This record gives sequence, C-alpha cells and structure tokens, in this order.
Amino acid sequence: MKAIVTVCVLFFTTVHCQYAPFIEACKSKDRSCLVRSAQAALPAVAAGVPSLGLRSLDPMRVPLVDASQGGLNISFTDSTVKGLRNCRILDLERKSKLETSMTLSCHVEMVGHYSLGGKLIIFPIEGQGRYKIKLREIRVKVDLQLGERAAGAERYWTVDSFTNSVTAPQPVRYHFQNLFNGNKQASDTVHQYANTNWELIFKQVAPPIVDSIVAQIIGEVSKLFDQVPVSQLYINFKPVTMLRILTLCCLVIGSYSYSASAPLIPPCKPGDSTCLTSSTKAAIAVFARGVPELGIEPVDPMKVPLVESDHAGLKLTFKDSVLTGIKDCELQSVKHDPIKMKQSATLKCSVVLKGQYKLDGRLIIMPVRGQGPFSITVDDLVIKVSFDLATVTGSDGQPHWHIVKRRHSFKVLTRAVFDFENLFDGNKALGQPVLDFANSQWKEVMAEVAPPVVDTMVDQMINRVGKLYKEVPASALTQ
Repeated sequence: MKAIVTVCVLFFTTVHCQYAPFIEACKSKDRSCLVRSAQAALPAVAAGVPSLGLRSLDPMRVPLVDASQGGLNISFTDSTVKGLRNCRILDLERKSKLETSMTLSCHVEMVGHYSLGGKLIIFPIEGQGRYKIKLREIRVKVDLQLGERAAGAERYWTVDSFTNSVTAPQPVRYHFQNLFNGNKQASDTVHQYANTNWELIFKQVAPPIVDSIVAQIIGEVSKLFDQVPVSQLYINFKPVTMLRILTLCCLVIGSYSYSASAPLIPPCKPGDSTCLTSSTKAAIAVFARGVPELGIEPVDPMKVPLVESDHAGLKLTFKDSVLTGIKDCELQSVKHDPIKMKQSATLKCSVVLKGQYKLDGRLIIMPVRGQGPFSITVDDLVIKVSFDLATVTGSDGQPHWHIVKRRHSFKVLTRAVFDFENLFDGNKALGQPVLDFANSQWKEVMAEVAPPVVDTMVDQMINRVGKLYKEVPASALTQ
C-alpha cells in the first residue's frame, strides 16, 4: 500500500484531489516534498481500497513464516502484524521512470503462534504456543523495479523484481509462551538471553518476517498495476491524462476508512513550521469528517444540542442547532513549544449556525421576545485557541499528550447576519425593527450573543483533540 502512495505522489505532481487535501503537489525530483506528501497520505491508503480489490494491510494477516536457519527450526503461523500505518517515510526517490527506492521507519507488533526447535545462537530451545514480537523503529528499505506488458492498445506496469533490507536501531522484545513445555526457569533464562542479545536474534529471525510483509505489500501494488493502464498513471501533462490521474488518485485516496490508531496527521520535527502548518491543516480535514473508531464525531456539521445564556438583561437559548463551515476554516498560524508544552492555533472561519431559539429581555437597547427557527451567518470569524499540555502514560504504555488548560479569544472581521423567525409571536411591526437593529449593529450584538456559542464550538473542537491525544501516542505526532 505504501507503494500506492508512492505512485500517487510521484505522478500526481501538479493537481490536488478534492477528497485528499492532505496530499501536497510535488515536483518529481523534490525528495523532501515527496516524503512529506507521502507521509500525509500513508494512513489514508493503509486501510485498503475495496473498489480496486486491494486488501487492508493494517492489521496484516500472515498465514505462515518459516524462519528456520542455522540449526534453528522456527515457524510462525496465523500471525497478525499491527502498526504499519504508523510507519514514517524517511526517504523516497524516483531513480528512473521504472525504478523507485523508499526507506521507512516502523514501530510494529507481531502476534500469533510459533513452533521452535534446535539451537538459538548458543541455547538449546524448544516450544510451541503463542508469541509476541515488538519491533521498535525498524528501518526497511525497498527497491522496486518495474516492467511493462501490452494488452490491446494499452500498456500496463508489472513488478519485475524488488529487494528489501532491514535494520533495527532500537531494542526488539520477544515473548514466547510455553517454552520447554512451561518450564518457567528455563523459559526465563532464554527470554533474558534473547532480549539482552536482541540484535543477534533479530538478524537471525527478522529477514524472513520482513520479506513476507514486503511481499504482501508488493502483491497489492501489483493488483493496482494489473488493473490500471500506464496511460492513467504516467504524467505527460496532457489535459485528458491529468484528468485520469486526478480521478484515479481520488478513487484510491477517497476509498479509505480511518484507523483507530492512526489518524491522518503527519508527524513533525520541533521547530518545523512548514510541516506543522501542513499537519494542522490535515488535522482540520480529519476532524471535519470525524474518526468514528476514535469516538471523534464530525465537526462539520457540528451538532450543538444546547446553548444557554443569561447576561446583561437578555435570556438566550439555542437548541438543536447545527454549525457548518468549519471544514473550510483557514489556518492563519500554529505553534508548538515542546519545551514549555504549549500549543496554539489561529483560525479564520465563515460559519452558519441554524436551529431553534428562545429570546426574552433586552438586546442592547431593544426589547425582544420570541421563539422559533433562527440562523446566524458569520463571515471571517477569527478564533485563537491555546492550551497547556502534560505528558501522561496511556493504556498502551506510551507517553501521550494531555490538555490541562485551555484558553481562547475571538473577533469578527467582516459581518454577522441574524435572522430570528416569529419574533413577538410573528408581529412583523415589532420584529422587523429588532432584526434591522441587530444587523446594523452586528458588532455589538455579536459581543452579547456570540460568546456562549463560540465557547461551545471551541469546547467541542478541543474535546476532539483531547480524544486524539488520548488514543495516539505523542511519538506518532512528532518526530
């Protein structure tokens, strides 16, 4: 699936897909841009594309891996690999028209059944049962060599060959249940040796595992190439071809489903303002659609069940309201201070709030009373949000960000338009002057009416960010 991202990024260099705003258009030789864009798109395609017959690869099912060698008989069956969607793309290079190289860093976990017999380096070993292997920050390099085949008037790419290599800069953890038929003393000795000398074990056990994973990924890429002719993949900058590329990328990217452990937010290095801006824009797109697997509801449209206010002589109630327009907010600035653990963002939005209202009291100087449908249209609402973070240990044992304090402010730059139906029980002679006053003095009216609405809007957005931070470790959000 990662190679599908490569295809979209390498050949999708001058257009954007409206269903994938997180994909940045790149020149074919701009490796930095290619890496950034591919990283943003990776989680979107990791879930599979049923319309093209492409399976989900996270979690990945691995029926059998035979890693026997050097006097050790070892096999893994009915295994599941999790975490591929969290891989970081370290480098991506298009070496030629038919050759691509990519390097990834992945934190994955593999669980299933094992069977062992023989000698593990120096230790005699035997057993069978459940196992778990945790691979942290393994680095995988894949080189892909393509060919072409003809079918009628069309040409199709084929995967002629691929090679891969793997290294592990961080410790690997092994756990095998029921070693030596449950002999705890013998099992503990072997586990201590394996986890102390993890690098030696990794060199012996890991290559066939990685081979199997990469082979499955390449198999899915081959399915794509088998169905889609080169004319729909290769850019020659003709309008018809560009339209086909746009359609294909929208199909591939638009068919994804979200993962509970990997929202579509590319991680950034501290101080990388360009990446941080791009990542935050991706987050806005994520939250706009919602992530059901994380319990994150869409923010556009945003449901606002109840807003109540009793201030300056005006009792106000908005019920069963819906706020739209957040997905089109413009990100004006974003900051992340990893030392002080502070984050802030400024958004400019044009939004519409519709629902049922009840008003009673005095609107500035105008007596007002009524209940019924309402709408408030606000052009260029600027909201600045900031919050303080703490680091807590999540249920997965990893550090997670936690919002401990929040602040926000707002102002309206252009205008606000109010429409309250059925003021004074439908008496237009009384109601119309109130509407005329509200729309001519919109700044003063917004100062009175808007705070509880904006408070609710910001609270809902920050609560969604909090859910994201609870589910996704900090390491997946920053480099």
